[in-house]
Amino acid sequence: AAPVAAPMQDWVPQQDHHAMQAPVKRSRNWMPGTVLLIVFLACAVGAIYIYSLRSDKPKTEDKTAGNQPDQPAQIVGQYKVIVPRAYFHNEPDENTRREAYMIPSNDVVTALKESNDFIYTEFTNNRGQTSKGWVRKQDLITLADWAKRDSGTKFEALPTQEDINTQLRQARDLVSNNELAEALYIYSYLAEQEVPEAMYYYGNLALQNKNDNIDCQEAMRLLNRASEKGYTPAKRTLGFLYLFAENKDILQMNDYERCQFERDVYKGTRLLMEAVSAGDSTARRMLDEVKKWTEETPADPNL
Repeated sequence: AAPVAAPMQDWVPQQDHHAMQAPVKRSRNWMPGTVLLIVFLACAVGAIYIYSLRSDKPKTEDKTAGNQPDQPAQIVGQYKVIVPRAYFHNEPDENTRREAYMIPSNDVVTALKESNDFIYTEFTNNRGQTSKGWVRKQDLITLADWAKRDSGTKFEALPTQEDINTQLRQARDLVSNNELAEALYIYSYLAEQEVPEAMYYYGNLALQNKNDNIDCQEAMRLLNRASEKGYTPAKRTLGFLYLFAENKDILQMNDYERCQFERDVYKGTRLLMEAVSAGDSTARRMLDEVKKWTEETPADPNL
């Protein structure tokens, strides 16, 4: 708002009043013009200030209109991840790498900008979580190149053992912090690579009603597959489930309420013994409890 000039007071001395009539009359003649001049100058200064603010804005909108975040996103490419970890960067520069990364999956990475062999993406995974940043193009493959591959050959970006160990450790920490969605994302990818620990946890969390991405049948298949690959916790859990399949109280105490299990004493005992042979102390205690229980109860004709 333009400043408003304070009203000017006519200077009228107390003495010799008639002698000062002419100056007083002149004051009343030039005062309105002075006020108008001040108002005009204030408006002019305000206009200049507003113009200077507008002229200070970067004049790049016309050149990069398609890349401005306030405008509709312009897709410049679509990709899939082909490395175990495709890291996000704050800028299209190797030195700005963040800790966040993407892993191979069925998700499509949409590029909104390209610069310096990087693409900028606002990636939303299948759980609705969004990450924004720059990703190296060498860590990705275009959908067109993906489609050119032989349809009978499944392309896999196999992680190194170091990558597997790192991701499994992260998944364990996430489970401990009750961040199951993030943990399941990691387990899902590693389970597809037939990593025994990942197959076991991805399936076992489903049996415990903490992973609704797969059904009970697929969960049991994953546990059996992990057991076949020698993963001891899978042997122990399967042994427990086969032995106590009909004991609803014990199953409920261990969060196995979602699915129905088939009782198989022979198979359950064998799996527990295999786990004990591998040094699993929990399996040994379970097996001892089973033996103690069978000794103290009448013989079951179904055994």
